[in-house]
Amino acid sequence: MILGKHFLDAFLFLQAAYYPIGVGAWLGTIMLFNVWVLIWPNQKKILGIVAATDEEKNKARRLAFLASRTNTMLSMPMLFFMSASGGVFRTAIFG
Repeated sequence: MILGKHFLDAFLFLQAAYYPIGVGAWLGTIMLFNVWVLIWPNQKKILGIVAATDEEKNKARRLAFLASRTNTMLSMPMLFFMSASGGVFRTAIFG
């Protein structure tokens, strides 16, 4: 693990110095959930890997679209918080 013994400090916001990377970790966790729980099962219906009616495919298209759009919108803040956690920003703002 990159954070090693400080993983829980960051992920559970136990120390102020790790808040930025903790926010980035939570955004990444939400994105991971979107991919494996929402997007991929619905993509399997859309692609015909899993049998589905036309109505189920239409619902799957909409849900996969919205989850993908959410991941796109979360990617920039996640990258910001992940990069803000290393160095000048952390020491200047969070001491």
